[in-house]
Amino acid sequence: MKEIRRIPDFKRDITGRKKRNVSLISIIKIWFSNTLNIIGLSFAVLGSVFVFAFFPVQAVFGEKATENDVTAEGKITKVLTSNAEVNGESVYKFVYTYTTSNGEFTGQGYATGEIFDEGDDLIVYYKARKPEVSMVPELRKGEFGSFVGWLVMIFPLIGFIMLFFGTRNTIRTVGVLKVGMLAKGKLLKMEPTNTKIDDQMVYAMTFEFTGKDGKQYQCIAKTHKTYNLQDDDEEQLFYDSNNPENAVLLDTLPGSVKKYLLKQSL
Repeated sequence: MKEIRRIPDFKRDITGRKKRNVSLISIIKIWFSNTLNIIGLSFAVLGSVFVFAFFPVQAVFGEKATENDVTAEGKITKVLTSNAEVNGESVYKFVYTYTTSNGEFTGQGYATGEIFDEGDDLIVYYKARKPEVSMVPELRKGEFGSFVGWLVMIFPLIGFIMLFFGTRNTIRTVGVLKVGMLAKGKLLKMEPTNTKIDDQMVYAMTFEFTGKDGKQYQCIAKTHKTYNLQDDDEEQLFYDSNNPENAVLLDTLPGSVKKYLLKQSL
């Protein structure tokens, strides 16, 4: 009968410390239990949707005609109402045609308010080498100005910044769980922060514990679920023996992850 070799729960790192196995599922659960990651992901996803909706990519990054280019006489052929509004005033889409030595071309632009009527004449500027690229000074290329597009980019940017710090915190947590030693910490103080989650104040809770060297160390957990860290006289934690103040309180982790880690530590 073929022997089945069991993967050990512990390996050793380069310093000789036992290295605990933290499964991918556990890492994912830890990542999603971090409020900063959830808020950051929401900002990044929803913000990106707004960017795609409002950012005039072609107008900002595409080739553009300017008032220094060749001019031609044009005519408004269509006036369409868009679904957009600026300061309560409708945004209109204007389609125009213009004729160059290379033939007739069609262009379009937007403006707040019905500044042209169908059939109106206007001056069109176009690129001599690319006559299909044109502009009308009174019209913009997107329903909203480029300022609005740059403005909405703030939201996904904030989201990605939050994801960066949240993910970095998750990596730190997982690192401690892999090599951490088990200890018990006692709550010393609980101070309110300037942050609220779901209308609940986030508190900085300071715990003190004894390291394997017999010295006293402190670690701080920030949470709005303070009851999770007040249900016992002492709270279990893992700490990095090389940097004892780098610690993780087990009751800040998802329940299934906590059970999984404690089972390995028996």
